[in-house]
Amino acid sequence: MARSVLRQQVTGITAGFRPLDTQEAEDAVNAALAAPLTTDPRLAIEGQVLLTLDPETELLARQQLAAEQALTVQHHQDTIRLELLRDRMLDPHLGLLSWLERHAEALRASDITQGRINEVISSFWALHVSLLRTRSPDAATDCTLIRARADALLTTLEDPTTATAAARILAELVQIIRTEHEEGRTPG
Repeated sequence: MARSVLRQQVTGITAGFRPLDTQEAEDAVNAALAAPLTTDPRLAIEGQVLLTLDPETELLARQQLAAEQALTVQHHQDTIRLELLRDRMLDPHLGLLSWLERHAEALRASDITQGRINEVISSFWALHVSLLRTRSPDAATDCTLIRARADALLTTLEDPTTATAAARILAELVQIIRTEHEEGRTPG
């Protein structure tokens, strides 16, 4: 019976530890066992444990930890890369240029049409507007960003090769402003 009570106590404590944290788990178990366990008035259980891992379990635990750490690092790198990309897409001076650079090979094709150029530019502005919508719930900030994008669009409207796509995106921005105003988010 004492062995069963002791095993139950140790299992309950060690369940909260990772396999490679044997020293910490051992310390926690020994701290709990510093006072006698009494499950029955006729029985007092005292003990001290030494926890170890067999080499195969330790190897598996180390491999799992390394895989988890690699995944965490990859996730962090992806997050940073995507945040930088989002910031670049929202940059009023470099956003469109960056987008065009990303699509430069397609735009240099010998059979490129004005329609394809307009599609690339239009897709940038659609992404840009979408990012603006999700960037900040603050109406004043949204208004400032929308005004900055509208200024960039007005500049683009002056270029005959991009005027059609820019006009379409400007219409979308006007619709966003109208929708926000109707929802009670009057830009300031």
